[in-house]
Amino acid sequence: MSSSETTAFIELENVVFRRGSRIILDDFSLSIPQASIAAIMGPSGVGKSTVLKLITGQIKPESGRVVVNGERIDEMSDRQLNQYRKTLGVMLQNSALFTDLSVYENVALPVREHTLLPETIIRRLVLTKLHAVGLRGAIDLYPRELSGGMARRVALARALVLDPALVLYDEPFTGLDPIAVATVSQLIRHVNAALGLTSVLVTHNVTQMGKLVDLACIIVAGKVAAVGSPQSLFDDKSPEVQQFMDGLPDGPVPFHYPATELSEDLLV
Repeated sequence: MSSSETTAFIELENVVFRRGSRIILDDFSLSIPQASIAAIMGPSGVGKSTVLKLITGQIKPESGRVVVNGERIDEMSDRQLNQYRKTLGVMLQNSALFTDLSVYENVALPVREHTLLPETIIRRLVLTKLHAVGLRGAIDLYPRELSGGMARRVALARALVLDPALVLYDEPFTGLDPIAVATVSQLIRHVNAALGLTSVLVTHNVTQMGKLVDLACIIVAGKVAAVGSPQSLFDDKSPEVQQFMDGLPDGPVPFHYPATELSEDLLV
């Protein structure tokens, strides 16, 4: 295995993050290798999106370190964060395309906002990325004319248009039919390998995780319950991991959010 495969590109070290009195991440540590695809998984509300926001610098930890490509993200100034975010690609769960802009203009938008490149270069960048996701022929369509899978592919082209070193995906498979899920999954793998990217996905899709990623992390109660290859998680016999991987309603992760006894509330 080469050094590039073993070098950590993202490191969260002993991170603590709270919202008010509630601890979201508690002494959370995770290392993601360079040029890999990693999945952040776990039940709803355990802090998966919080991990993405820490990586983008939208929020800062109460304690601990957030390091990306050797840079302390949690210590950056606003100006430094603005520069750093130009090296990121982000694909949101709902694609977040601008409804009044064509496919071409949606993909071109980050280039227009962050560079002074001439229109000839912008066009080349946009067409190249749309070709990579199979939608070069859809440049004049608007989001309302796209299927869910096509919209997700346009969002991927936009995330890649500035050739980022790191791409973050927030639930990339939600709401897609099986063919679209397979298409988006294949595209993520292809562009990651072709461009040498590091990619991080927040996902609940255990099946696609098993086919796509190099590393998976399951979060339970703000801590890492398991981390390793997809197969190691399928083989993990701990109750927390088994409950999530098998989709079991009963287990260590409770159905009810903590509350007083129902009888006490009914008597108020």
